[in-house]
Amino acid sequence: MRGLAVLSVLAAAGAFPLGNAAGAAAIFAGPQSDPVFSVIAPELSTAMFPNQRLELVPVPGAEAALDRAAADPASLAITDLATMLDYARRKGLAADRLEFQAVAGRRCLLGFTQRGGWIRNLADLAAAGTAPRPTIGLPDGEAEAALALLRRFDSGLDNAQTVTAPLADLVARAAKGAIDLVLVEVNPEFDAALVERLADDDRLARIPFVTRLLSRAAADRNSGFVMVPVRTDSGLLPWSRAPDVTLCTPIGAVLRNDAPALLRETLGRAAPAVAATLHTTLTDRTMKAARSALGDVMSTVKSLLDRF
Repeated sequence: MRGLAVLSVLAAAGAFPLGNAAGAAAIFAGPQSDPVFSVIAPELSTAMFPNQRLELVPVPGAEAALDRAAADPASLAITDLATMLDYARRKGLAADRLEFQAVAGRRCLLGFTQRGGWIRNLADLAAAGTAPRPTIGLPDGEAEAALALLRRFDSGLDNAQTVTAPLADLVARAAKGAIDLVLVEVNPEFDAALVERLADDDRLARIPFVTRLLSRAAADRNSGFVMVPVRTDSGLLPWSRAPDVTLCTPIGAVLRNDAPALLRETLGRAAPAVAATLHTTLTDRTMKAARSALGDVMSTVKSLLDRF
């Protein structure tokens, strides 16, 4: 991607270090493996240059990014809206202390459970009681923060215990009914291949992460969550699946309400450009994948017809 290329060139030249010199304005995001740092942050930094020269600084996660941005009016954090609102609530910050500017994409929650198992929707799990407690698998703890936030809106989710493990291990256990649900937090654009692979697994059933109480919370702008349809395939083929309506939270840049006017203005102009660039790039990638899949199917059909 353009942002990654620019980042590599500037870092190699020593003009755009990945460290954070004392007092230097920065974009904080992480962990480094997350597309928020590896894709969105470089695109945003490029779009804001030369009006704003912001270093890219990796941090362990959203909490650390918000800590750093909250301490420096000249810096930004990239995270999701629900996490920012929860952070401000826990820290006792004024409602307008942190500002959020949507940049690109959403974090969305999808559940996968044993096909033909006892869970048909998330309400089954929330109403299950505690004898025995149902189990939610979290891939290496990725969705742990989101689940903690949602437990405030639907106390039935407190009935479930959680386990963390690599995704492949959790999928195998869910397919056997050894755990009740695998909760996956994805960006539908960046993680489209992963979502499609899980949805194609004949051992699993998809469960949108919604209950009556969670849908009510999504209608409250102060929750940070919205309900939107998420595709589990490209949607471009005749046999495509209908999208699942599930809980999502926007990803964006966070700055203080006393940030310099130039920073706020530059971010306001850059954010839509970043969103458009990423959307175009990812849409092109999806179209190419769909055309490739359709081409494979047509080739197979042709080879079968040629036999007759």
